[in-house]
Amino acid sequence: MVFFQAQQKYTSVFTPDREHLLRMPMKQLAARLDPDAFWRIHRSVIVRVDQILNAKRDFRGRYTVTLRQRPERLRSSAAYGYQFKRM
Repeated sequence: MVFFQAQQKYTSVFTPDREHLLRMPMKQLAARLDPDAFWRIHRSVIVRVDQILNAKRDFRGRYTVTLRQRPERLRSSAAYGYQFKRM
């Protein structure tokens, strides 16, 4: 798994080459994940830490995250910016 992205009652699971759909809310999924291995970077996005290639901060404290094995660039919200201080 590279990252998870919530969409209402469903959560998309992104692997290096595919996307899968879970019928599980993000809150329930987050409770099952190791917080050292998976960071919530937005209310609708959880990313696997070792898949973060880099994270660039903007002037509002939000980060744009580039992944190792996926082309998407993920945006964090400022509320979750503290996660990147651990990098």
